[in-house]
Amino acid sequence: MSHDRVARIPLVWPTTLVRPTRAKVVYLDLNHFINLAKYAHGHHAFRHYAGLMSAVLRAQADGRTVFPLSTVHYVEMAGIPDLGRRGDGAEVMETVTDAARNAALDPVEFDRRFARPSAISTAQLSAAFWLPNTAPSL
Repeated sequence: MSHDRVARIPLVWPTTLVRPTRAKVVYLDLNHFINLAKYAHGHHAFRHYAGLMSAVLRAQADGRTVFPLSTVHYVEMAGIPDLGRRGDGAEVMETVTDAARNAALDPVEFDRRFARPSAISTAQLSAAFWLPNTAPSL
């Protein structure tokens, strides 16, 4: 299918999703969050992310853009064995997504999901993001 035909397919939003009224929704893949975290923590090889970090934070702060997290972010972060690297990534994800204000998770729950992912199975982690009464049986 050509790119033009794909672009004309209307988006179907979940009925329970509260969409921002004026902000654009921009999805950043985990590799971008990780690279932003490396920049934020002084890795010189990632200093070219300075402009992106600045633009992302400005767009988020003034409400022009919302950066959501998906279940995939949590599942993939659970696979990072180094707690320091995982914490650095979680810190940037929380800042960029404004998790404390925008997410359904409160800050304590956000920290719990990133701090002890090895104690949570992938199936449990995935099920935690399904709507009540719609989660697949584990």
